[in-house]
Amino acid sequence: EYKIRMGNRIVTPVFMHCNDRDHTIAFGVGPQKRRLNHIMLEVDNLDDVGLTHDLIRKHHVPVTITPGKHSNDHMYSFYFRNPSGWMFEYGFGGRPATYQSEYYIEDVYGHQPESGGFGDSD
Repeated sequence: EYKIRMGNRIVTPVFMHCNDRDHTIAFGVGPQKRRLNHIMLEVDNLDDVGLTHDLIRKHHVPVTITPGKHSNDHMYSFYFRNPSGWMFEYGFGGRPATYQSEYYIEDVYGHQPESGGFGDSD
């Protein structure tokens, strides 16, 4: 069970997967009517994450969560918002799901919310 602190409240998203990733899609965080929070896109090269982050910034696509490394799957990623209002997580290097109960307090580093991070309104 993963908990996210959002201001003075704590929310518990629902994660689902269709492969050996820790999760592919997340629901339940943010003001969106459909409650879709983000879909994970994994690439096979760390440079792709950096180049994509540069392109996203260059074209003024809203980055919602800065680059960082998750403690649960060790994925290096960042999040950006699409026109529908939910996010893509774009990352590299995540380990497969462990299929056991593990609890993590925070990310290893980074992943600071920016404009509308975790699906909050701006």
